[in-house]
Amino acid sequence: MNTTLSEKISSSSDAPAKLQGPVIAAVISGLACLAMLTLSVWVLDKGFDLTDEGYYLLSHDAPHQYLCFTFVFHLVKLIPLLPGIDTIVQLRVMHLSCIISGAAILWWGVVTWGQTVSIKMLSFRSFRLTLLFLAISGNLLTNAFLPQTISYNGLTSFFVNTSAGILFAAIGHQGRGHNWKNISHLLVVLAGFIAGLSIFSKLSTGICVFAAEIVFLLVFSQLNRKINVAAYVTGFAASIAAGFSFVVSPQEFVTKLTMFPPDKTHTLPIMLRDYVSDLARNVTRGAVISIPLALFCFKKRFPDKLFYPVFALVAATVTLYGFDTSYLAKVNFYYLTATWCWVLYALNAEKRKKEIILGLVFLGLLPFVSAAGTNRELFVQASLSLGPWLLMSAIVGSIVSETAQKRGPVVLTLTVIFTSVMLAIQFFSGLLVEPYRNPYSLAESKYQFPNSRISGIKLDLPTLNELTEMRSLLEKNGFQKGDLIIAYEKPGLVYAISGQSVGLPWFNPTCPGANAKAIVYAMPKTPHRLFLIFDWANELNDETLDAFRKVGKPFPESFKLLGRPNNRFTHKPMFVYGLNSN
Repeated sequence: MNTTLSEKISSSSDAPAKLQGPVIAAVISGLACLAMLTLSVWVLDKGFDLTDEGYYLLSHDAPHQYLCFTFVFHLVKLIPLLPGIDTIVQLRVMHLSCIISGAAILWWGVVTWGQTVSIKMLSFRSFRLTLLFLAISGNLLTNAFLPQTISYNGLTSFFVNTSAGILFAAIGHQGRGHNWKNISHLLVVLAGFIAGLSIFSKLSTGICVFAAEIVFLLVFSQLNRKINVAAYVTGFAASIAAGFSFVVSPQEFVTKLTMFPPDKTHTLPIMLRDYVSDLARNVTRGAVISIPLALFCFKKRFPDKLFYPVFALVAATVTLYGFDTSYLAKVNFYYLTATWCWVLYALNAEKRKKEIILGLVFLGLLPFVSAAGTNRELFVQASLSLGPWLLMSAIVGSIVSETAQKRGPVVLTLTVIFTSVMLAIQFFSGLLVEPYRNPYSLAESKYQFPNSRISGIKLDLPTLNELTEMRSLLEKNGFQKGDLIIAYEKPGLVYAISGQSVGLPWFNPTCPGANAKAIVYAMPKTPHRLFLIFDWANELNDETLDAFRKVGKPFPESFKLLGRPNNRFTHKPMFVYGLNSN
C-alpha cells in the first residue's frame, strides 16, 4: 500500500526536525506579511503624490472628460463611494482590497491545482500558509514602487491574477473526475469574464491574457478541451459586451485609443526587441549567481564544509540587490531568487514532471502578461505583480527540497525567510521612508489641507505649503472651483484645489504631441477661466505653443504672469500664468 509524504514523515524518527523548517518559514513569512498589511492600513490617510496619484484621481473624477488609453476608471466610477469618507481613502482601500483578494484567489487556484498534480509539500498546512503570505506580500510590494490609490496597473494585475487563479482551480477540479465538470466549466466562464475586463484597463494585456489562458486550457484540460475553450471565450465575450453596454461606448473606446497612436519608441518591433534584450540580460545575471550555489548544493564532489560559505556568499550577493536603493536593483532581487530555484530544479532530473513544469511556467509568466505593452523595462513593469513569482519560486524550491534530503529543506526554509525579510524591508523603505515621488517620509505627514478635496489626508509640511501657496495665488486672481488648469507634472494639484485639467489628466513634458492634441481637442469646448503652471520655460515647446495659437490663445501674448511660487522638489520657483480674459 502506498503511503503519503506526511505519513512517511510522521513515521520517521526525525519527524520534528523535518517539520520545523516549514513551520518556521510560515511564521516568519506570516509576520512579514502582517507587518506589511499593518503599515498599509496605517498609511491610508497619509501622504499625497502630486503626479501619478493625482492622475488616477482626476481620471476617476471625470473619466469621460479626458483622453486616456485606459478605461478602467469608467469601470471604477460605477462602484458607489461611501458618504462622509474621503475619496482618496476609499480608493486606497479599494486598491488594497484588490491586492489581497487577487493574491488570495491566485493562491487558492494554484494550491487546488498543485494538490491534483501531487506537489507533495502542499500536504503541509504550514507550507500552504507560507505560499499565501508570499503571494500577498509580493503583490503588496507595488505600494513601495507606486502610489497607493487604485490604478490601471493595479486593476490589470487583479484581473490577470484572479482569472488565472480561477483557471488553476477549474483545472484542479477537473482532475478530480467527472463529478466536478459542471463546477469547473462554470469557473472557466467566470475566469473568461474577469479576464475580459482587462481589455478596458489595458488593451495589450487583455489580448495577451486571452491568448495565454486559451493555451493554458488547451494544454491542461483533462475533460473536453473544446467545451473549456468555448466556455472561456463565452465569458470573455460576455465581459466585453457588458463593458460596452455599461462602462464605455464602443465609439468612445475607439476614438480615445486612436487619438494618440504610439510614438516612434513605442512600436511593436522596438518593444519586442527591448523585451528580449531585457529578458536575456536578467536571466543571464541570475544564472551566473545561482549556478555555483546549485553545484555546491547537489553535486557530491564538492566537500560539505564548503556548502555554507558558498551559500552565504551567494546570499550576500543577492542581498546587495535587496538593499540597493535603485528601483531596478530591488526588482532584480526577486528574479535572482526565482532563477536560483529553477537552476536547482533543473539539476534534479528525477523530479521533472512536464505537467508541473508547464503550470509553473504559466504562473511565472503572469507578471509579464500584466506588463505587456509597457514602454518601460519589462522586468521593472512586471515587478508590480510579484506574487505569482514568489508562489512559483517557493513551489519549485519545495520540489527540489524533496530530492536533497539534508540540504534541500535548509535551503528552502532559508530562502523563504530571506525573501520574506527582504520584502518587509523594501516595503517599509519604499512606502514609509521613501514614498513614491515624495522626498519626505510618510511619518512626517501630520498636517491637513482644509477646505479641499484632500482635507481628510495628512500631508508633510512642504507639500502643504506648496498647495496652500498655489491655491492662495490662484484665488487672488479669480480662480473658482471647476476652472481649467494646465499643470505640468502636477495633476494632483489640479485635483486638490478642485480644478479641471484640459483634455488630459496629466500634462507630461515628455509627451508634447499628446499635450498639443489635448489642448486642441478640449479647449474649444470649455469656456472656463484658464491657468497655466509649469517649472521650466522649455516645457512649452513648439507643438504646445502652436496648439495654443490654434485655439485662439497664443502664449505668451494672451497670458499674464501671476507669480513664482516655490516647487517643493526642486526648491526653485515655478511659473504661474492666467489668461488675460480671466
